[in-house]
Amino acid sequence: MVLTTSLLCYVVLPTKISGFSCFACRFGTCQKTIGEIRKNSSITRKELADKVGISQDGVKYHLGNLKKLGIIKWVGPDKGGYWEVIDKK
Repeated sequence: MVLTTSLLCYVVLPTKISGFSCFACRFGTCQKTIGEIRKNSSITRKELADKVGISQDGVKYHLGNLKKLGIIKWVGPDKGGYWEVIDKK
């Protein structure tokens, strides 16, 4: 899957670990983020930042990209909802 938003082009390919690979992420941040969401769907941005090893703003950036790509979505209210990884086959 290839998605172009503004000046950035994202190439998404399947992988064993997370199910997706995003070439926009040099250090595997997208894969780590997806992996943590798969482990705990109600994980917070702060918890993701600690587990993935980036800032909370970095988590917000990557979550936004993953949502634009249609890889993840937030289900439910702002508080009390959960993340869902969308498996495309």
